[in-house]
Amino acid sequence: TVMMVHPQFSPELVSIGSLAIRWYALSYILAFVLFIWLGRKRIAQGHTVFTKEMLDDLLTYGVFAIWIFISETFWIICLSRTKAGLVSAIFPMLQG
Repeated sequence: TVMMVHPQFSPELVSIGSLAIRWYALSYILAFVLFIWLGRKRIAQGHTVFTKEMLDDLLTYGVFAIWIFISETFWIICLSRTKAGLVSAIFPMLQG
């Protein structure tokens, strides 16, 4: 038999007191930076109808949308104690 070994590492990238930045937050930060960099590069080349102000607004809307989605998902999972409660919280149309 083959046994897989999974490393046990801390999910926190940096921790300062009670404030902790986790590894997955690094992917969000990298995505936002790449979005701005690539968007401004395309605007400078003239390959899009967007302006820098429109790009900044789009980034702001995206950050708020992700923030709302993550916080809502967190509360749905935390407040649903059972699998049935979780399913009914995510898909209310399935309730009888």
